[in-house]
Amino acid sequence: MQHPVNEPAKINDLSLLSLVELNNLLKEVLEQEDYIRAIDIRDEINKRTAQKKS
Repeated sequence: MQHPVNEPAKINDLSLLSLVELNNLLKEVLEQEDYIRAIDIRDEINKRTAQKKS
């Protein structure tokens, strides 16, 4: 399920997205130069990949 970048609750709902969706969203926000949002998305991706390694 694709979530449009301009969806207002996007940042609060990162935990509901799959890793594939997070990576796609990260690519979109970087293209838009929305670096603040990119940081939050990157942190969520890193949190999940760290959990898999533990």
